[in-house]
Amino acid sequence: MGLLSTDARAALQSGPIQIGTLVELDFTFGTERYWSGTHPLTYGGEEFLAVGDSGSVSPMESSSDLRANGLTLSITIPHEAGSAAARFQNVRPEQYKNRTARIILAFFDPTFNTVIHSMERVYSMDTLAYRVDPSSATSISLNVESELMRGGKKSIKRLTDEQQRDDYPGDISLQFLSYLASGVEVAWGTGGAFFRD
Repeated sequence: MGLLSTDARAALQSGPIQIGTLVELDFTFGTERYWSGTHPLTYGGEEFLAVGDSGSVSPMESSSDLRANGLTLSITIPHEAGSAAARFQNVRPEQYKNRTARIILAFFDPTFNTVIHSMERVYSMDTLAYRVDPSSATSISLNVESELMRGGKKSIKRLTDEQQRDDYPGDISLQFLSYLASGVEVAWGTGGAFFRD
């Protein structure tokens, strides 16, 4: 019980409490917020859309060998919820990959009006799959990974003009790299001679 605040311990001992899961996803087109309740919720000054039983988070797993485990978030967004479902159609990796996914486990009073205690974990979004049913809803499955899991991945970076411009906007130092690597003979200097007497 050392992870719980004094108020949370007192609430657990005094009577029933409610538990909810809140998810905040940071996309390039905006931040999406959902929670496991049945009505909209204001938490931390932000509104979370209710998904009820149509949202789930896979169980958190831990291992003694420090192997990093990720989570899978599954959300079904009804089309009546507005344009939120439409934003996930044709979403591209650069709109979510390695961006923040915040998951909050919150303890509420029996009426869901007051948050007694919350535990927050921050992950990075990895892969996203979606299925659109035009008549009803959009279903999303999102894999997120911990910082340890992300750090353990082998990163391969290609030395290309495009990669250089992504890392350093405006840098054109590698713009002729593909030309040089194409196998053409390059004559340096005036008339192919670098130095002249």
